[in-house]
Amino acid sequence: MGGLGKYMPTTQKTYLWACIAIAGFPIAGGFYSKDEILWKAFSQEHLALLGMPAAWLGPLIYCIGIITAMGTAFYMFRSYYMTFTGEYRGSHGHDHGHGATPKESPLSITGVLVVLSSGAVLASLIGLPAAWTNQPPILEHFLEPSLPATVRFAEHPHWMELAFQIIGVSAGAVGWLVARFLYLNGRSSVPAQLLLRYKRAWTIVYNKYYVDEIYDATVVRGSLVLARILSWIDSRLVDGVVNLAGEVTRLFANLDGAIDKYIVDGAVNLVANSTIAAGRSLRRVQTGRIQTYLYGALAGALVVVLLNFLIR
Repeated sequence: MGGLGKYMPTTQKTYLWACIAIAGFPIAGGFYSKDEILWKAFSQEHLALLGMPAAWLGPLIYCIGIITAMGTAFYMFRSYYMTFTGEYRGSHGHDHGHGATPKESPLSITGVLVVLSSGAVLASLIGLPAAWTNQPPILEHFLEPSLPATVRFAEHPHWMELAFQIIGVSAGAVGWLVARFLYLNGRSSVPAQLLLRYKRAWTIVYNKYYVDEIYDATVVRGSLVLARILSWIDSRLVDGVVNLAGEVTRLFANLDGAIDKYIVDGAVNLVANSTIAAGRSLRRVQTGRIQTYLYGALAGALVVVLLNFLIR
């Protein structure tokens, strides 16, 4: 990136308008949204902390917002000056068939950029401050019914609102001027000197305060370790208990089946088989012949006489 202004005029212009809008200058919609947010933060009467009214919280949010707006203007114009001003810093020897220097984007890209940048300017018409027109902004008036009754804002004179607008624009102008001084055409040596002098701090900021690394070392790796522990507990303990219960149940089922098959059914079958065997034996006695019955009766009578004789 760097020094592409003369090659991409439409892209450069639309990006400049994007920077103007985001920085919050009064000729684009970003000013009105930023002004409305900061002004409402300052004039609020409904914020509370730990259940207690906190009138100081609104001005604190306003101060944080002003500092943020200044930083936003700085880094947006920094990106603009580093991208579109100064000498071209790309490689002329590796064009990959697309030419040695960058070319303007096709209409399918620049047309969208023009529409977006135009919208950033025209959107300002629905956010004109009340201090300018003595009427609430169109967008604020449209959204007012959606605000709960507990959201309240203090009434202040228009001169005070205008003063706060000047502060907001000044914050954006300071960010723009600092970025212009440090990065326009890449002539200032201050960024390189600051980099050498505060290389450790630059490294920390460049790596986003190592938030991703800390998150990976704590949350991500901690989650993976916890997942492995829970997986081991599930596969070894929970599944082990379930499988043990299944084996014990299967053992008792087999034992119950053996008792039912060999003892209960065995006893029933023994009675049945004994009855069948007795029936077969008695069937031989019950021949249906009168002589056999007479012989049996005679034998029985002889046994009775014998027993009576022996007992005497």
